[in-house]
Amino acid sequence: MSGLYIYGIMREEDLARVDPAALFPEKKILTVVKDNFGAVAVSTQEEIFRATQEGLLGHFEVLSKLMNVGPVFPIRFGTVAKTEEDARHLLGSLLNLIDPVLDHLNGKVEFDVEARWNPQVAYSKIALADPKIKAFKERVANQGTPPSMGDRLAVGKLVAEAVTNQAELYRQQIKEALREVALESAPLPVGRDKDLFMNMAFFVGETQTEAFEKKLYFLGESFQDAVHFKYAGPLPPYSFTGCEIAAVTPAMLEEVRQTLGLGERFTREEFTNQYRRLSLAWHPDRNAGDPSATERFKRLLTAGALLERFFAQCKGEFVKSALPDTIFLVAKEFGRKEHLEWA
Repeated sequence: MSGLYIYGIMREEDLARVDPAALFPEKKILTVVKDNFGAVAVSTQEEIFRATQEGLLGHFEVLSKLMNVGPVFPIRFGTVAKTEEDARHLLGSLLNLIDPVLDHLNGKVEFDVEARWNPQVAYSKIALADPKIKAFKERVANQGTPPSMGDRLAVGKLVAEAVTNQAELYRQQIKEALREVALESAPLPVGRDKDLFMNMAFFVGETQTEAFEKKLYFLGESFQDAVHFKYAGPLPPYSFTGCEIAAVTPAMLEEVRQTLGLGERFTREEFTNQYRRLSLAWHPDRNAGDPSATERFKRLLTAGALLERFFAQCKGEFVKSALPDTIFLVAKEFGRKEHLEWA
């Protein structure tokens, strides 16, 4: 089944200055236009794209070339609309957001920065400098007996606390230093890497990219061998669009419809009343003897959130037979900056 792999969205006036044959000689780039905005896409036979390095680089390359022509609303890697009508639905979902987002992103890029401990150097350095650890070790040494298992565990706990405190101090120092050359920052997932203590995206003006990279270099020098920096950029500013787009299929909506026990056609009021009724009936506090109550209540909350967003964007009734192949719902409104470290 063919579909449209979407790279980004531009104003129609900027799209008119894009020469696909010159910019992308190896890709058959096409555009889908609605109300003065266009989605830049390419035909695809795939529905799911794995985030390989080659695929991500190809995605970034297209966006970077488009950004040389005009501001681009970057779409996440792997976003596919099954039909041109679905792509227009995506544009329709974002119509009120595209202009302010494009103005916000114009002339800006993103740098993703990781700061990671060098375990061979950092932990011993922190332990040697921490007064609590030094005092505890001196007290144990003065006992005149070898350290017990409890002593060793206590030292380990003190070291872990010292590393956590030092990581927070370093994070603040790094952000403060980069604040001079970045407009905003946003946290990125850290995962389970115990040596990775900072992973952040920085929103940087195109004229400040060289200054930003120099500042990173000097930061690396100032922390010597204790901290290693790694960064990617300049990138399309995904983390600063201020909104997230979720592709929802009829199968996903069917699952939440059944979870809520609703018919194949219902209004927002009917959904709200049913959701409130089930929220009370399924609350874990009212089902203390049921081991599945918590999981069932979580499914209800997820279903409610999805349908709430559906009705916020898709006015009127929910009609199962009238659903398009893909519905694009905006999961976060532009302008809400609680995820940003500074504005």
